[in-house]
Amino acid sequence: MPHFASFVAIVILMLSCSKEEPSKIDPDSDHLKYFGFTLIDTWWDDPTDDEVKVNYIDEVATFSNVADILVVNPTDNIVKRMQRMDGVQVKCILSFFFEQVSTASPSGVEYKLRPDYKNRWDEFVRVNEMPTNKNLVQAFYMGEEPT
Repeated sequence: MPHFASFVAIVILMLSCSKEEPSKIDPDSDHLKYFGFTLIDTWWDDPTDDEVKVNYIDEVATFSNVADILVVNPTDNIVKRMQRMDGVQVKCILSFFFEQVSTASPSGVEYKLRPDYKNRWDEFVRVNEMPTNKNLVQAFYMGEEPT
């Protein structure tokens, strides 16, 4: 009798295994329009690998359509960086309106809107010819929450 129970258990297990292919993701699905990553073009080198690299767009472009570019100063000319992303059908997310003012916050990093944000914006627009290149930007990252 124990052999029969083992035989039945094996048969049930074998019959429960599906031979159908797993369902495929519909690439035309409209539930997710934008998908991307941070730390892509931010002058950050991954300390866990041996390669010195600060732009990772080649690693995520095949499955992303947005990625961030770090703008440190309003005089940073990022046109070539934006064009590089655009060349692989990825739009930019930019942030440069806020500055870290302390560590006295729940997150350990407190940001405040820069008092010179209007001047910084005007300079950035001029340097990067934004009326011409605005199509390369998808969004602006406004700051960390909660600070």
